[in-house]
Amino acid sequence: MSPLLAAFGFGVIATLPVGLLGLALGWSVDRLTAAPRARALAWGLAFLLPAAVLAATLLGAAIPLPSPDPVVLPPPLSVDLTEFSMTAADQPRYWAAPAAWIAGALVVLSLAGLPARAAGWLLARRRLAGLARTALPVDADLSEAVAAEALALGVKPPRVLAGAAVTEPLLVGVRDPAVLLPAGLVEALPRDTLIRVCRHELAHLARRDNLRLPIEELLSGLFWLSPLTGPLRRRMLAAREAVCDQIAVGAAPPEARRAYAQALVDVLRQAAAGPSLQPAFTGRERTRTTMRLEAILHPAGPISGARRFAIAVLTLLAAGGGVMGANALADEARHAKPRPERSVSLPTLTLPSGASFQPTRIEADSVETSGDKPGGAVYRGDVRLKGDLRNIEFRLDGQPAPAGFHPRDLPAGAVKRMEMVREGERTVMDLKTR
Repeated sequence: MSPLLAAFGFGVIATLPVGLLGLALGWSVDRLTAAPRARALAWGLAFLLPAAVLAATLLGAAIPLPSPDPVVLPPPLSVDLTEFSMTAADQPRYWAAPAAWIAGALVVLSLAGLPARAAGWLLARRRLAGLARTALPVDADLSEAVAAEALALGVKPPRVLAGAAVTEPLLVGVRDPAVLLPAGLVEALPRDTLIRVCRHELAHLARRDNLRLPIEELLSGLFWLSPLTGPLRRRMLAAREAVCDQIAVGAAPPEARRAYAQALVDVLRQAAAGPSLQPAFTGRERTRTTMRLEAILHPAGPISGARRFAIAVLTLLAAGGGVMGANALADEARHAKPRPERSVSLPTLTLPSGASFQPTRIEADSVETSGDKPGGAVYRGDVRLKGDLRNIEFRLDGQPAPAGFHPRDLPAGAVKRMEMVREGERTVMDLKTR
């Protein structure tokens, strides 16, 4: 099996345990603090952790194994045992054909999610582009107020449009971003509250959330096989919306916060049931609205030093667990190789007369060479001997073999191990049957 194929298969399988690690991190941070930024960072890491583990596994698997020095036994048993001269840590690990089929199927299924997700994304962009074309610019006063808020956040003022077909405030576009507002919302909301709603979308623009979404869509498509990908992303997006709420309301007084929270509730009632594929005022996870409202009405205070330390430790543990897992998977993938023929044999020798023969053929599952014994080697696993054995001295379990003994006299599978050494001009093979 190709190491990269094995690495991809391992990375896809690891999305479930790594996703559980991310959920544990996000839930723990949620219970330690109500600060939106800390929660957004934790859930962002939780969502990206499976992708980071897969990338690290692929990079690690691309590192080739060290090349060992060839080991050649002396005649008459000259056979290249390069592979077996490697240390135990560098020995290849053979995989049966079904394992390669399983890894290949995981790769195909995972990659199939990318075009499906991309197609959905492109359709959503076309729909949003159509909404932007039919929407009309808002009045000059609101446009100027939003432009001032944009400059205060350090971003270029986007267009502000309103349309009857728009169901909730949205930030659309990348090269030429625009804030889309429902026409009814522009007429119903007080001007100060409407500006804060627009500031929420400007916060998405300042955070470059509209640039992150395409990448997150592709990652969701790549890891669609994992049942945790959807929950992790929904949690991440809900935490992101809370951060933008915090930026939108700033240090507003309680009355302004209540008006903003009421606007969120009103928009949720009117918004379409389907999820949006753009940064939207209501977000994509409606079940997290209670947490958002709580953060709007009762902003969290500073995080204590002890809780900061606990969050840092949890983050390091999650990242460290991902790194350790990726390292172990990459090491396993680097050693993946197709299982070769189990025969370790000699080349055919040609005599001057033109006749040819194969002096000795040894079949075994594995071979270990011995550096302290001349020509020493240990063969393991259903050892079989074939070819010309006349110049070999045989022993059985350490004792001299009977006269006229031949290895074929033993039943199949009787020899579990064979120790071979050179004693002067003789080659001694000790067949171990127990």
